[in-house]
Amino acid sequence: MSHGGRRPGIGWRRLAGLFPAEGRVIDVGAGRGQLALALAAGGASRRVLAVEADPRRVAALRARASELPIAVLEDDPRTASLPPTDAVALVDVLQHLDEEQQADLVHRALRALLPGGTILIRTPDASATFRMVWTRLREAMMPRKRLPGPRARAYRASEAWVELLEGYGLKARALPPSSLSPWADRVVVGTWT
Repeated sequence: MSHGGRRPGIGWRRLAGLFPAEGRVIDVGAGRGQLALALAAGGASRRVLAVEADPRRVAALRARASELPIAVLEDDPRTASLPPTDAVALVDVLQHLDEEQQADLVHRALRALLPGGTILIRTPDASATFRMVWTRLREAMMPRKRLPGPRARAYRASEAWVELLEGYGLKARALPPSSLSPWADRVVVGTWT
């Protein structure tokens, strides 16, 4: 399988391993498509929908994914229609939204999830004080916006994401942070029970 000459990195493959091995997965705010590529390559029975607003990233991902079960939708993740799915990935997108937009996107993602479905959120953990210093510096220096419009930043503690998902009735947990990374990024996984 071709990935534009590059295999998804180990971090993306590990993240993809947290999803069911088969079924439909929506990668909301897919960016350059590393997770979408890892998802498609890691499960022959997975069908991936990558939603991305940036036309250049969409074109590049379509070229890289031409031989894989990935559909690419050029749309704003904040407003894109999300079809019924077995899993949703919100990786490195929520911190680019204000709190109201975050709540709306999570709500729409959960409405799209089928019974037994999984949602995976990766976003900086506001309670990781020291790591947040490095994360805020990294994000302040990002040359491009991920989404059109004004740049909003809202950070929550990973436990707040767990509580939000549990409030909807999902079984949720925050995975331990990587000991190898200086960033505050944290993964929260929720599943309809």
